[in-house]
Amino acid sequence: MGIGDEHQGRPLTHDVMARTIRELGATLDAVEIVDVHGTTFYANLLLTAPNGSHVEVDARPSDAIALAVRMDVPLFADEHVLEAAALPDFQGVRREEEEQEMERFHDFVESISPEDFD
Repeated sequence: MGIGDEHQGRPLTHDVMARTIRELGATLDAVEIVDVHGTTFYANLLLTAPNGSHVEVDARPSDAIALAVRMDVPLFADEHVLEAAALPDFQGVRREEEEQEMERFHDFVESISPEDFD
C-alpha cells in the first residue's frame, strides 16, 4: 500500500507517522532491523532532528518497514539477523512455545479449586 499512490480516504498510521516526521522538520534517514530473539525481531528508526541531532527510535519491524517504504529511505539488517532469518531455529522456537504452554497450564492448575468441579 505504501508503494502505490492509492489513497484510502483517511491516513493510515504509517502515513500519519511519516507526515508527523516531516511536519516536525525531522528526517527519517534509514531503518535498521537490529536483532532477533526466537521469532521476535527488533528495529530502529534512524532520525535526524531539525537541530541536527541524531535519534534512534525503537519500532516494530513491520511498522518500520512500512514507514521506510512510504518515506523512500534505506532499509538495513544486521548480518546476524539475516542469518537467523535465513535459517530459523525451529526447535528453539518449538521449545519456547512448549515452555510457555506449560507455564500457562501450571498457572491454570494453581488457580483451580475443588469448588470449580461442582
